[in-house]
Amino acid sequence: MKVLFVISPDIIPKKKFIKPKKKVGLYIPLSIAQISAVLEEQGHDIKVLDLRLSNNIFHDLFNSIKNSTPDLVGFTDSFFSAKITQDLTKELRKKFKGLIVLGGSYATVFAKNILKINKAIDIIVLDEADYTIGEILSSKNTSTKLNKINGIMFRKGKKIIETKSRPVIQNLDILPTPAFHLFDFNKYIPNPKHCKRTPIAPMITSRGCVYGKCSFCYQPRKYGKRQSPKKVVSQIVELHKKYGIKEVRFWDDVFLYNNKWINEFCELLEKENLDIIWACHARVDTVSKEMLLRVKKAGCWQVLYGLESANFNLLKNINKGTTKKQARNAVKWTKEVGIEVRVSCILGLPGETPELTDETINFAYQLDPDILQFSLITPYPGSKMYEQYKNSKQLDPNIKKYCEIKPVFLPKGYKNLKQLEKKYKQAYSNFYFKPKYLLGRILKIRTFDDIKRYYNGILMAINMSK
Repeated sequence: MKVLFVISPDIIPKKKFIKPKKKVGLYIPLSIAQISAVLEEQGHDIKVLDLRLSNNIFHDLFNSIKNSTPDLVGFTDSFFSAKITQDLTKELRKKFKGLIVLGGSYATVFAKNILKINKAIDIIVLDEADYTIGEILSSKNTSTKLNKINGIMFRKGKKIIETKSRPVIQNLDILPTPAFHLFDFNKYIPNPKHCKRTPIAPMITSRGCVYGKCSFCYQPRKYGKRQSPKKVVSQIVELHKKYGIKEVRFWDDVFLYNNKWINEFCELLEKENLDIIWACHARVDTVSKEMLLRVKKAGCWQVLYGLESANFNLLKNINKGTTKKQARNAVKWTKEVGIEVRVSCILGLPGETPELTDETINFAYQLDPDILQFSLITPYPGSKMYEQYKNSKQLDPNIKKYCEIKPVFLPKGYKNLKQLEKKYKQAYSNFYFKPKYLLGRILKIRTFDDIKRYYNGILMAINMSK
């Protein structure tokens, strides 16, 4: 059967940005690539329409429907794309008689409400969807057969039916290589802080977080399931040789953990002798200098650490499970082995005061990372923090405003949201426009790509400090 997957564009609250000439910050939608590969194995005909690349989304959607004549149209949803997805599906339903299916993090959290409000949606896929779409296609949309499909929600008359949860895939190696051939990597221009070389490919080696306890995370799945190093390296080889990929960005919540896995991965990757580099995420309590030396040798050029806060009580409140000493050591070791350090902090946490915000900001400055990013605490639905504060006047109930760059939660130590937002903007401008930092970036320029990367990075810093 024919399937068209549609990726809706994100809608961020309006803000005056210095806009680059091209759309940046985009990666191929890896989850769709993975599901597509499974469906192709089953014999289905798959097309993908990424409306993030479109200048006329409604025209392109209807044109794709006309040309591909799909039996099923699948939308993937997020907190940032929910409104436009609703508009697209409602318009599509006026002309399309086939199945409209919705999946993604936002859809999973708000499935029942979406089905009540948006009659255009036939079925919502909950959580992991690798094999769910294929089963829906086989069901021929009859209620009796849909009842037997785990991990979905649909209407039966006026009732909304939720089936049993779908079991987590225990062996990720059984999944085929994502259907990279459905995408043109050259159209996807990543955020400058994420890469050094293009074309770049995203990869995820695991499902869920090996820690999975942070109260602000709306996907705190402590699955820790991971592909084998052999499987991961085989996909990197294919990406490099078949698609010319020069860099890989691992989007695992925590990539650097488990010395045995990391060592085997590095050994296998080095044996392939590929001209490829990579970057990843880590917790400050899962790395050692020995591990960092090992991954540096195997091509790792950047590691992102989520520090969140420098205050012990605030870290304890959000159940982060790390300390300032661990953060200081991780950043120090990473610098010493020659890997670029990217640090992320969250401002405005529950219990935070302006003085505690300054403590976090100043600690982050002292660490002197290559890239420093701040976000404003955003208790997304699905997180423990949202459940704790959803009925509190401290949290804005309008989730359409949730975006991490505008304050929606007011800590009791702050007078108002404007005071918190001012701190956030100052945190960026005071770091990125220091002469010492700018000089350090200039001295690190080695190639023309470096010049473009730092130029785009400066534009982004200006945006965030406005």
